[in-house]
Amino acid sequence: MKITYVQTTLHGEEDLINIVKTRLIGIGAEPIRSQPIKFKDIPLTFCSFISEGYTEVYGNRKGVAFETESPIIYTCPVDTFDLMRGGNWLPGHEQFIFSSIDKMLEKYPSSEHFKKDFQNYFKSLKPKQVYPNNSEDFADVHYHTDYCLDFSTPWRLGCNEVTFQKPLKIKNVRIFHSREELDLLIK
Repeated sequence: MKITYVQTTLHGEEDLINIVKTRLIGIGAEPIRSQPIKFKDIPLTFCSFISEGYTEVYGNRKGVAFETESPIIYTCPVDTFDLMRGGNWLPGHEQFIFSSIDKMLEKYPSSEHFKKDFQNYFKSLKPKQVYPNNSEDFADVHYHTDYCLDFSTPWRLGCNEVTFQKPLKIKNVRIFHSREELDLLIK
Protein backbone atom coordinates (compact mmCIF):
# COMPACT_ATOMS: atom_id res chain seq x y z
CA MET A 1 0.00 0.00 0.00
CA LYS A 2 1.26 3.46 -0.89
CA ILE A 3 1.46 5.98 1.94
CA THR A 4 2.14 9.68 1.42
CA TYR A 5 3.26 11.83 4.35
CA VAL A 6 1.82 15.33 4.50
CA GLN A 7 2.67 18.43 6.52
CA THR A 8 0.38 21.45 6.23
CA THR A 9 1.28 24.95 7.34
CA LEU A 10 -0.36 28.11 8.55
CA HIS A 11 2.88 30.01 8.05
CA GLY A 12 2.61 30.59 4.29
CA GLU A 13 4.76 30.22 1.23
CA GLU A 14 8.00 31.23 2.93
CA ASP A 15 7.66 28.31 5.35
CA LEU A 16 7.10 25.89 2.47
CA ILE A 17 10.12 27.19 0.57
CA ASN A 18 12.24 26.86 3.72
CA ILE A 19 11.10 23.23 4.18
CA VAL A 20 12.02 22.43 0.57
CA LYS A 21 15.37 24.22 0.88
CA THR A 22 16.43 22.66 4.23
CA ARG A 23 14.68 19.30 3.80
CA LEU A 24 13.73 19.60 7.50
CA ILE A 25 10.42 19.80 9.35
CA GLY A 26 10.08 20.74 13.00
CA ILE A 27 13.13 22.76 13.79
CA GLY A 28 13.44 23.43 17.53
CA ALA A 29 14.08 21.17 20.45
CA GLU A 30 11.10 21.79 22.68
CA PRO A 31 8.19 19.37 23.03
CA ILE A 32 4.72 20.91 23.03
CA ARG A 33 2.54 20.71 26.14
CA SER A 34 -0.27 18.71 24.55
CA GLN A 35 1.79 15.68 23.55
CA PRO A 36 0.57 12.30 24.85
CA ILE A 37 1.84 11.65 28.37
CA LYS A 38 4.11 8.77 27.34
CA PHE A 39 5.92 11.08 24.89
CA LYS A 40 5.73 14.35 26.81
CA ASP A 41 9.50 14.89 26.97
CA ILE A 42 10.34 14.04 23.35
CA PRO A 43 10.48 16.96 20.89
CA LEU A 44 8.07 15.81 18.18
CA THR A 45 6.86 17.05 14.85
CA PHE A 46 3.33 16.16 13.76
CA CYS A 47 2.30 15.13 10.28
CA SER A 48 -0.35 12.94 8.74
CA PHE A 49 -0.35 10.32 6.06
CA ILE A 50 -2.77 9.68 3.27
CA SER A 51 -3.84 6.15 2.43
CA GLU A 52 -6.95 4.42 1.20
CA GLY A 53 -8.68 4.51 4.61
CA TYR A 54 -7.37 7.92 5.69
CA THR A 55 -7.96 10.52 3.03
CA GLU A 56 -7.98 13.83 4.92
CA VAL A 57 -5.17 16.14 6.04
CA TYR A 58 -5.03 18.82 8.73
CA GLY A 59 -7.08 21.67 7.37
CA ASN A 60 -7.57 22.64 3.77
CA ARG A 61 -4.37 24.61 3.36
CA LYS A 62 -0.92 24.67 1.79
CA GLY A 63 1.69 22.10 2.63
CA VAL A 64 4.26 19.58 1.52
CA ALA A 65 4.05 15.94 0.58
CA PHE A 66 7.25 14.06 1.34
CA GLU A 67 9.04 10.82 2.10
CA THR A 68 11.33 10.07 5.04
CA GLU A 69 13.50 7.29 6.36
CA SER A 70 13.22 8.52 9.95
CA PRO A 71 11.57 6.14 12.42
CA ILE A 72 8.03 6.86 13.54
CA ILE A 73 7.64 7.65 17.24
CA TYR A 74 3.89 6.95 17.24
CA THR A 75 0.84 7.11 15.05
CA CYS A 76 -2.82 7.63 15.91
CA PRO A 77 -5.97 7.20 13.76
CA VAL A 78 -7.04 10.73 14.67
CA ASP A 79 -5.40 13.98 15.74
CA THR A 80 -4.44 13.29 19.36
CA PHE A 81 -6.30 16.48 20.38
CA ASP A 82 -9.42 14.36 19.86
CA LEU A 83 -8.21 12.12 22.71
CA MET A 84 -8.45 15.09 25.07
CA ARG A 85 -11.31 17.04 26.59
CA GLY A 86 -10.92 20.24 28.55
CA GLY A 87 -7.12 19.97 28.40
CA ASN A 88 -7.11 16.50 29.98
CA TRP A 89 -6.26 13.18 28.36
CA LEU A 90 -9.16 10.75 28.29
CA PRO A 91 -8.53 7.75 30.56
CA GLY A 92 -7.33 4.85 28.43
CA HIS A 93 -6.35 7.07 25.48
CA GLU A 94 -3.18 4.98 25.10
CA GLN A 95 -5.18 2.24 23.34
CA PHE A 96 -5.44 4.53 20.30
CA ILE A 97 -1.71 5.21 20.00
CA PHE A 98 0.40 2.80 17.95
CA SER A 99 4.11 2.26 17.39
CA SER A 100 3.73 1.91 13.61
CA ILE A 101 1.37 2.66 10.76
CA ASP A 102 1.05 -1.06 10.03
CA LYS A 103 -0.12 -1.81 13.58
CA MET A 104 -2.60 1.06 13.46
CA LEU A 105 -3.99 0.00 10.08
CA GLU A 106 -4.30 -3.59 11.27
CA LYS A 107 -6.65 -2.44 14.05
CA TYR A 108 -8.23 0.52 12.23
CA PRO A 109 -7.98 0.13 8.44
CA SER A 110 -10.05 3.30 8.02
CA SER A 111 -11.18 6.32 9.96
CA GLU A 112 -14.72 4.87 10.01
CA HIS A 113 -13.47 1.74 11.83
CA PHE A 114 -11.82 4.00 14.39
CA LYS A 115 -14.89 6.22 14.76
CA LYS A 116 -17.16 3.32 15.73
CA ASP A 117 -14.68 1.95 18.27
CA PHE A 118 -13.96 5.39 19.73
CA GLN A 119 -17.65 6.17 20.15
CA ASN A 120 -18.16 2.90 22.05
CA TYR A 121 -15.13 3.66 24.21
CA PHE A 122 -16.34 7.22 24.89
CA LYS A 123 -19.82 5.95 25.88
CA SER A 124 -18.15 3.66 28.45
CA LEU A 125 -16.66 6.66 30.28
CA LYS A 126 -18.44 8.60 32.99
CA PRO A 127 -18.75 12.38 32.55
CA LYS A 128 -16.43 13.07 35.52
CA GLN A 129 -13.77 10.83 33.93
CA VAL A 130 -13.89 12.97 30.81
CA TYR A 131 -13.97 16.32 32.67
CA PRO A 132 -12.23 15.57 35.99
CA ASN A 133 -11.46 19.21 36.83
CA ASN A 134 -15.03 20.47 36.47
CA SER A 135 -18.28 20.30 38.40
CA GLU A 136 -20.64 17.34 37.99
CA ASP A 137 -23.15 19.55 36.12
CA PHE A 138 -20.52 20.91 33.73
CA ALA A 139 -19.12 17.43 33.10
CA ASP A 140 -22.56 15.95 32.50
CA VAL A 141 -23.70 18.63 30.04
CA HIS A 142 -20.46 18.65 28.07
CA TYR A 143 -20.21 14.88 28.01
CA HIS A 144 -23.72 14.41 26.61
CA THR A 145 -23.25 17.09 23.94
CA ASP A 146 -19.79 15.94 22.88
CA TYR A 147 -19.29 15.95 19.12
CA CYS A 148 -18.50 12.24 18.97
CA LEU A 149 -21.86 11.36 20.57
CA ASP A 150 -24.02 14.13 19.13
CA PHE A 151 -24.92 12.75 15.71
CA SER A 152 -26.49 16.05 14.64
CA THR A 153 -23.00 17.58 14.70
CA PRO A 154 -20.79 16.53 11.80
CA TRP A 155 -17.76 14.64 13.03
CA ARG A 156 -15.40 14.80 10.12
CA LEU A 157 -12.69 12.22 10.46
CA GLY A 158 -10.14 10.90 8.06
CA CYS A 159 -7.06 12.74 9.23
CA ASN A 160 -4.58 10.84 11.35
CA GLU A 161 -1.44 11.80 13.24
CA VAL A 162 2.01 10.40 12.66
CA THR A 163 4.92 11.76 14.66
CA PHE A 164 8.64 11.89 14.27
CA GLN A 165 11.38 13.29 16.47
CA LYS A 166 12.43 16.87 15.67
CA PRO A 167 13.99 17.81 13.36
CA LEU A 168 12.55 15.46 10.72
CA LYS A 169 14.78 14.87 7.69
CA ILE A 170 12.70 14.51 4.54
CA LYS A 171 13.20 13.82 0.84
CA ASN A 172 11.24 13.96 -2.40
CA VAL A 173 9.45 17.07 -1.12
CA ARG A 174 6.62 18.48 -3.21
CA ILE A 175 4.69 21.65 -2.39
CA PHE A 176 0.91 21.82 -2.82
CA HIS A 177 -1.31 24.88 -2.51
CA SER A 178 -4.72 23.18 -2.41
CA ARG A 179 -6.34 19.81 -1.90
CA GLU A 180 -6.68 19.50 -5.67
CA GLU A 181 -2.91 19.95 -6.11
CA LEU A 182 -2.25 17.39 -3.36
CA ASP A 183 -4.55 14.89 -5.04
CA LEU A 184 -2.59 15.31 -8.29
CA LEU A 185 0.73 14.82 -6.46
CA ILE A 186 -0.26 11.54 -4.85
CA LYS A 187 -1.74 9.88 -7.92
